[in-house]
Amino acid sequence: NIDGQQVTSDYGSGGQPRYSQDSIAEFQYVSNRFDATQGRSTAVQVNIITRSGTNLFSGLLRTNFRHDSFNSENRVLNLVEPINNQQFSSAVGGPLLRDRVHFFVNYEYEREPLTAIWRTPYPSFNVALDGKKNQKKGGGRVDYQLSSATRVMGKVSAGQLWEPFGAPMAVNHPAATATTDEHNREYLGQLTQVLNNHTVNEIRVGRTSFGYANQNLTSWSNHWARDRGITTGSPRITFTGFLVTGNPNFPRYSDYWVSSVRDDFTYSFNAKGRHDLRTGGEYLYRESKSQNCRQCMGAIDARGGPLPANLEALFPDPFNVDTWNLAALSPIVRSYTVSTGNYRVSQDWHKIAAWAQDDWQLMD
Repeated sequence: NIDGQQVTSDYGSGGQPRYSQDSIAEFQYVSNRFDATQGRSTAVQVNIITRSGTNLFSGLLRTNFRHDSFNSENRVLNLVEPINNQQFSSAVGGPLLRDRVHFFVNYEYEREPLTAIWRTPYPSFNVALDGKKNQKKGGGRVDYQLSSATRVMGKVSAGQLWEPFGAPMAVNHPAATATTDEHNREYLGQLTQVLNNHTVNEIRVGRTSFGYANQNLTSWSNHWARDRGITTGSPRITFTGFLVTGNPNFPRYSDYWVSSVRDDFTYSFNAKGRHDLRTGGEYLYRESKSQNCRQCMGAIDARGGPLPANLEALFPDPFNVDTWNLAALSPIVRSYTVSTGNYRVSQDWHKIAAWAQDDWQLMD
């Protein structure tokens, strides 16, 4: 939860939203005994408060780096793997109107040049790929003190990860590698009112989104589902002693959005001790759209005989399936499995919660 807004992706696949550490003022890690105001977790709760501006203009500029000149040789590849990473982070905050309106903005960028080198028993499959992985994270926040008892806060944040390919599988065909794109967006408004010396009420309205997309690097213009826009990927082929293992779910994408409204009411009083009574409610509406091309590439079991002696000639371009001679595998093919459908799923659902808790500290 960031500033009281749930941001966790609960898809079960893909990653999680990303935030710059320089946007975080405080965090709390709760491993057990969650109070009644927190739920929907079977493990831990992490609560984060983001930074806000003050009456003093301040900022930061930070950079970190890694370089292969500090590394030793990889004893498997017999070379020093190229590493040249840079991370830049910046933030600034201050008053827009002294004692009343304050702002805070931040931006972080990280780039990591990548090199992937395959080492299979077949020289023509031992390709090398170069690209740049990058992450971008940023956000902004404005706090407005309307009066001594009323405060308004609004903020936005975003993050994105791009990976041009995955790590090589040393003994498998390079068609297994794929791109990764993940992104998150958050919007939140908060109204805090001190009603009297004993009572505080907070209302939050927000919207979050998270999504990811994966796509194999192999092109396949003659894919049987090309009329549905699928022109990447390759058949999964299992030979005796060698694999062509593109991810059976790619290409895939998934995006979801969660709109939320939450009210937290706190009342403190003394009655045979100190009582902090907290009650409230929350409503979340989630929408999701996804496409998971499960087994749409087809799976070929080619273990009906030994590996073809001319295996490399059957796959002249590792990343262009149109050049592969799949018909020549017929004598050793035991089965071929392929799925059909549009692979698209749309879902939406509602979540409602209410809670009440009294923290009672007995008198000595």
